[in-house]
Amino acid sequence: MHERFLEMHGLTKIERDVNGLTILFIIEDGLKTTFYLYVLREGKKRLIRFSPDLLLADGESMAQKFITLSMEELLVLFEKLANLTIKNYVVGSKKEIVGFLLREEQSITINNSQAFVYEAEEITFKQGKMVADRRTLEAFISYQVDEGNAQGIYERQEHVLRLLKNDLLRDKRITAMPKRFNQLKKLIRTNIGVSDLLKFFKAYKERGQEKTQRLTVSAGEAAQDSWVKEINQFLSE
Repeated sequence: MHERFLEMHGLTKIERDVNGLTILFIIEDGLKTTFYLYVLREGKKRLIRFSPDLLLADGESMAQKFITLSMEELLVLFEKLANLTIKNYVVGSKKEIVGFLLREEQSITINNSQAFVYEAEEITFKQGKMVADRRTLEAFISYQVDEGNAQGIYERQEHVLRLLKNDLLRDKRITAMPKRFNQLKKLIRTNIGVSDLLKFFKAYKERGQEKTQRLTVSAGEAAQDSWVKEINQFLSE
C-alpha cells in the first residue's frame, strides 16, 4: 500500500533510513491541527514543527491532509517530506490533552514565556506563571500566529506536552507510569509502547549540550521543494 500511495502522489522511494527514534506528535484541532516530528539519531535531537496551514504542492494544507488521509497514508507523506522512516505516532486532540491534565483537578499552573492575546476569545495571557482552568488551557494551546512572535504557539504547545510528560512521571513507583499511560491511551491514538515512550522522555531534555534543535516550517514559506530541502538540510547537520 505504501508503494501505491507514493505513486499516486508522485513521490519517490525513501532515500534514507534512521537508526534511532522517530515520533510524529499531532495535536488534533480540525483545520488548526499542528504537527511535531521528533528525531533522535546518533545522540542528536531534532524537532520539526509544521503549521496547519502549510501548503503542499497540490494546494492542500497539512491540516487538510490530516483530515482526508488515513494514519498510514499520513505517515507515508511525512516520511517523504522528511526523507526518513517514521515508525511511531501519537495523536491527541486539544480537548483530550486538556481533559487528561485536568482529570483530577479543575485547574493547573502553567508558565507563559511571552504575553499574548488569544484573539478568538479575546483572552489576555500575561508573561509568567498563572493558574489555568479548562477554557483557559484550551485557549493557551489553540493555534494562532501571535503578533510579533510567530514561534509562540509552538512554545506553548510544547510546554503543555512537557506538563503531560511530568504528569505521567510524577509517581516514581515502577507500576505507576504504565498505569497512567494506559489511562492516556484510552483518550488518544498511538502505536507507541511504554519502552519507546520512556526512551523519548529520557531524550527530551533541555539542559546544557542536550538541547533539542528546532525547525519550524510554517505558512508563507516558499514552494514545497524549497522547504523540503530545508528539512533535509536540517536533519543532515
